Amino acid sequence: VNSPICLRSTIREALRRPSRICGTRSGITALAYSADGNWLATAGRDGLVKVWDMVRPRPPRVFGGHTGEVRALSFAPDGTALASAGADSAVRFWSTAFIVKRGS
Repeated sequence: VNSPICLRSTIREALRRPSRICGTRSGITALAYSADGNWLATAGRDGLVKVWDMVRPRPPRVFGGHTGEVRALSFAPDGTALASAGADSAVRFWSTAFIVKRGS
């Protein structure tokens, strides 16, 4: 499918104000929710990882680094890191401190 993929949140505060999340036209290949449900990470064939605020709608934080499709995403159980694995055989890690700082 080459059309944009959109998700509507259905968690906590988002039930009162559903937010719309649109992925890239290249398609979403991986999804991960943070343990607290406040953040959704998406990734696609374009090699980008996007982190969406599910409580306060705003543009996503975008991270690059993979040279091909991102195939897996996972937040650490304690929420301190986000990992992505790509078709380029790379595993990348980001501290989630950037989310807290930006979300303040």
